[in-house]
Amino acid sequence: MGLSSNARLLSLTARITSNEYEAQKIANSKMRLATQSQQASADYINALNANKLMFMTYDAQGNPINTDLTAALLYQYGDSKSQYALSNPAGQLLIRVEEKEAFEGASNLEEFLAAHGIEKTWKTEKLAQLKEEMTNYEVYKDEWENILNKYANKTYENITFNTGVKYGEAVLEHDEDNGYYEAQGGNNQDNRYIYGTYEALCAEDAWSVEKTGKYNDYVIAYNDYDNLLSKCLQINFKTDVNGVKKDDSGKTKEAWEDEISALYDNQNDLYAEYKPCVTFDSWLEVQAKAENKEAFDNYQKYLEKATAFSAEIEKYETINETYSYSDSQKAQWYTNLWYRLNGESSEKNENSKFNYQVIDSNLLTSSSWLQDALAQGSVIIESASYIKAANQIPDLTQPDVVNLKGIKWETKVYTSCPDITTEDDKAAIAKAEAEYEQKTKEITAKEKKFDSKIRTLETEHEALTEEYNSVKSALDANISRSFKTFNS
Repeated sequence: MGLSSNARLLSLTARITSNEYEAQKIANSKMRLATQSQQASADYINALNANKLMFMTYDAQGNPINTDLTAALLYQYGDSKSQYALSNPAGQLLIRVEEKEAFEGASNLEEFLAAHGIEKTWKTEKLAQLKEEMTNYEVYKDEWENILNKYANKTYENITFNTGVKYGEAVLEHDEDNGYYEAQGGNNQDNRYIYGTYEALCAEDAWSVEKTGKYNDYVIAYNDYDNLLSKCLQINFKTDVNGVKKDDSGKTKEAWEDEISALYDNQNDLYAEYKPCVTFDSWLEVQAKAENKEAFDNYQKYLEKATAFSAEIEKYETINETYSYSDSQKAQWYTNLWYRLNGESSEKNENSKFNYQVIDSNLLTSSSWLQDALAQGSVIIESASYIKAANQIPDLTQPDVVNLKGIKWETKVYTSCPDITTEDDKAAIAKAEAEYEQKTKEITAKEKKFDSKIRTLETEHEALTEEYNSVKSALDANISRSFKTFNS
């Protein structure tokens, strides 16, 4: 009886422990169900509160139309539509690959507009004719500019320079490290000309050396003329018996004047040699013209045509009055875009390739990407605006190249853009509602199953506990009787 009771008691203890462990597992599962229920509820509430960005446009009757905001929609041209664009934090405009190809394929604004089907028409036949004539001669302008670039990149050899030219009370010294510099003293007129020669110089160094040398030669000649003139003015000429004016040495005033005149002509000639060296561009022109006069003469023909075209344009108050576009609103739209990509010049800017980046085609039509990117600040929205255009011609030798004035691109907070609105995301709400209902059904079914199992375990636990207590009581009574027998 004792051994079998002990075994039974141990078995009941194990079953009770297992029962309690199983009940604890079900309680934990019910707690997880409660957490899942809370999460499903939170997801549903978030969906109810979720908004999506919309872009407002107008139909042909002027009725507003709200469409999901995408990059493609922002860039699509439309009459009376506000113009926006996207840029990255580095300030580069994000553009479609089509705009990249149109921009990179155009050398000027006119070609860029033509790529979008916009034609430019001059107001008068004379303007059109003069523009055509100037365009025909532009090849000479390009040829001349290529020649100038050739001389700008040329290496000049055997350039002579003077190292000790007296200039008043100062002497201009020279060495290859320091260039020309001023040193005091050096009054010995016999040492004014000390020559040296460079073996090779780049264009700007050759210009600097020649400019300085010619300037010094001119200054010396001018000082010689000025000194002789000052000296002559101080002489008290006396008239001899023949009526000839002479100084004390017998040198006639006429001889003095002839010598002064010769020095004057000499300093004028040296100034004429120095003047073309005043600027690097004028010096380059002299070098190029000396070798290719025909190209220079052809360039002068281009200038004649450009001057005539400019003179005709000047008859109008602004250059904008001299032409019209086949679609003025569309022209302004793409002019604004050109300005943002290229800068204010209507001629292609060599550094414009750093002003933009192509947007991934997969992102163009994604409203969720754009909404997240705007919210996170990884893209920035910009708005174009313009006052009445007042384009200017910066260089009359190129009257078809203008600076675009009155155009502005401003950074905007997207919530402040009147065309961008928010509305409930009905699709997201419907999806969240369906998911919430499904999850709620699943959780409810699981809870019922767990409750049923808990009741079964509770019933089993009560029966096991009752049996355990009965066996334990019987075992305790048996032990008590055994000890009494032993004590007797």
